[in-house]
Amino acid sequence: MLNQNGRPVSGIAEGKSATEAYEAAGYTPNDGNATRLKGNERIKRRVAELQERGAAEVAVTLQGLIEEATDIQTKAMADGKYSAAIAALTVKAKLAGLLVDKAENKANNVVYYIADKPMTMDEWAQKWCSAGENVSN
Repeated sequence: MLNQNGRPVSGIAEGKSATEAYEAAGYTPNDGNATRLKGNERIKRRVAELQERGAAEVAVTLQGLIEEATDIQTKAMADGKYSAAIAALTVKAKLAGLLVDKAENKANNVVYYIADKPMTMDEWAQKWCSAGENVSN
């Protein structure tokens, strides 16, 4: 390997081009050397190994989150912290898709009417006013 500490290999595993990884490792820019580095079978295997390890470390799964929430709920119940246990239970239900937060729409009294021509004052009063109300300009 070109570098014992694997800096170019780490750069490639992080998604940098071979040239970028080569330069980031402190080597003098050289496209030929960077390309040979990336084509080396030992380097390819090491890059794949680092990428797999990275993927395993950052993989957050739904099942893992539910298990963590279950642990939190169990510990909270054991400590008598019921509100924390309920919060953990709520999180589990949301993660499982069993509970959905819905925002309340408070502007539900707005009604729009579309007409070919605007209403006259008399038409509007007849439609929207109670009998006996005085509507004036």
